[in-house]
Amino acid sequence: MERFSFDLQTVLNLRLQEEEKAMNEVAAKEAEYQRALQGRSHLEKSLITFLQEQRHARASQSALSFRHSVSWRRDIQSSLREKDRELADIHRDICRAQERLNEITQKRKILEKLREKKEYQWKRKYARKEQEFLDELAQNQFRQHRDEASL
Repeated sequence: MERFSFDLQTVLNLRLQEEEKAMNEVAAKEAEYQRALQGRSHLEKSLITFLQEQRHARASQSALSFRHSVSWRRDIQSSLREKDRELADIHRDICRAQERLNEITQKRKILEKLREKKEYQWKRKYARKEQEFLDELAQNQFRQHRDEASL
């Protein structure tokens, strides 16, 4: 009996590797997003802490230190806006990477379905040949018993 072979197995293997790379890319982008989110959270906590400290120290604050505190607060707020833009860019990259992964997965699934179909056809063909052999064997035994009985 000949073994089942799929002519496009190499292409299927390449698609599997491509899909794995795309999954790794999505995971890397999601990790980058989490790091940026943590950085933003750290900035936000710094701002909240600073504002709380400023509320308590307003009465004893000089004009120069007040000016510095306003400047520092604006810097943190500007950094927060920059982090928000960075998060939006990373999120957009994640969406693109996931779309690419979906396309690659669809292409792989198409090949896998084709492989399954070819394997099913091969099994049916093999089963038919096996059944033909068994039928022929049964006919030969029947003839042999019939010939022996007639003698």
